[in-house]
Amino acid sequence: MSSFTSRLRFAAKLASIHFLISLTIAILTAILVFKIWYPHPFMIIAGGLVMFALIVVIDVVCGPLMTMILSNPKKSRRAMIFDFTVIGLVQLSALIYGLHAVYMARPLYYAFDKDRFEIVSAAQLPQDALQQAESKWQKLPMWGPKLISIDCSAQKQDKLESFMLSASGFPPIARPFCWQEFNAQRDLPAIQKAMKPVLLLMNRHPEKKSIIEKAIRKTGLSQEQLFFLPFTNDQVFSWSALLDKDGKIVGYVEAEGFM
Repeated sequence: MSSFTSRLRFAAKLASIHFLISLTIAILTAILVFKIWYPHPFMIIAGGLVMFALIVVIDVVCGPLMTMILSNPKKSRRAMIFDFTVIGLVQLSALIYGLHAVYMARPLYYAFDKDRFEIVSAAQLPQDALQQAESKWQKLPMWGPKLISIDCSAQKQDKLESFMLSASGFPPIARPFCWQEFNAQRDLPAIQKAMKPVLLLMNRHPEKKSIIEKAIRKTGLSQEQLFFLPFTNDQVFSWSALLDKDGKIVGYVEAEGFM
């Protein structure tokens, strides 16, 4: 067996072990990101899927590749430990940086606003925005987006001021002084008044009939029992929330719901 073949097998074995370790860490990280910070469909709407993909590429691909390149059976034990320590630190630094970026961009709240549900992420909030909110709202949620209600009337904003804020990228959901706890008795009637039969969504998007029908089946309700409203953030407008007759969200579908 040539020295090159021997080195290749040695490096491939270590890289395979490194890959399995990296893959395990990526799976555990995915549970944190996609089950807690970015549950479906927030992972797509808020961009969590793209950011997490970058983390996976760095940790699952680049780490084992570096091990493959640097591994050599002729190196001393001390040199190998040094190499693996450096690779591990590079991977750990990239993972921490990536998770921090994903965390800082995480969706915080979503609320009904006139004719849609709108999402706000941590990245949307100006640094001093929370100072305008009540004390209970100044600590942002850490464990997933929460349904709230919005009411800006306490600030006595006129329509022009509110329009200018929205045009500047700060819709009511992105104004912490408008946040309040969701109250079903108060808020559901407004949602029920605005929601539309899901049949209208299917008629609007005949090319997505199979996608919409699949989303309907997941809810466990019939088409006649379902309604919809747009489910958006400041950049993505291609999703809708599926609601039951009481105005409660029971599912989501990738179909733009503005009429």
